[in-house]
Amino acid sequence: MSKLPEHVHTTDGKAAGLAELASAYPSSAGQYHFVYMVTPPKYRALVAFILGWLSVVAWALTSASTALVCGEF
Repeated sequence: MSKLPEHVHTTDGKAAGLAELASAYPSSAGQYHFVYMVTPPKYRALVAFILGWLSVVAWALTSASTALVCGEF
């Protein structure tokens, strides 16, 4: 039995599942396409839309913070 914390196993499982989806269904849409595939039909569009926008915001904030950090040097 592994002595790793439970959250490590959970994260590994999620990563393995995402890797399986990415290899089976290659798509340029990425995260929101995979979420659309695994979400119940009633909520697919809403969840994919929210995740798509969260991804856009995350990229914008990452770019802005990178620019700020690089500007300090």
